[in-house]
Amino acid sequence: MTTQELNNSSTLIDLLSERHQQMRNTLENRWNEQHDIQISTSEWFIIARIYNKTATITQIAKEANLTRQAVHKHVKNLSSKGIVEVSELKSNKKGKPIRLSSLGNEYYEKYEQLKVSLENAIARSLDEKQLEKLKGLLKEDWNMKDFNM
Repeated sequence: MTTQELNNSSTLIDLLSERHQQMRNTLENRWNEQHDIQISTSEWFIIARIYNKTATITQIAKEANLTRQAVHKHVKNLSSKGIVEVSELKSNKKGKPIRLSSLGNEYYEKYEQLKVSLENAIARSLDEKQLEKLKGLLKEDWNMKDFNM
């Protein structure tokens, strides 16, 4: 996404969506340039959902608003990379607990550091006050539950 393309967007939703995609792509590309194990944005999304906890595919799918099939595919990929561990329960074959491996925890923490580095770069580009104002605006309650058409 170029600055010109971003400037052509007119709605808040489009601007936020395009910046979000731009940041996620930047993070994914930087990670994949620096590490042997490639991890997609979707896989990072799942990793973040199970950091410091255990969840099933169904739980992740509901929380992430993804299909169980999509989560299953990503979990299978992450498992083959040694990033997640899938446990077998004798009492429940469908509800297999998934958690990060020690490598997965290590990678998640490195990824969080990468996100901080990107945020610092953005802060240098804007300035500290603008960044804090932006974060404050994004944290506010925008009363979207009251939206009616």
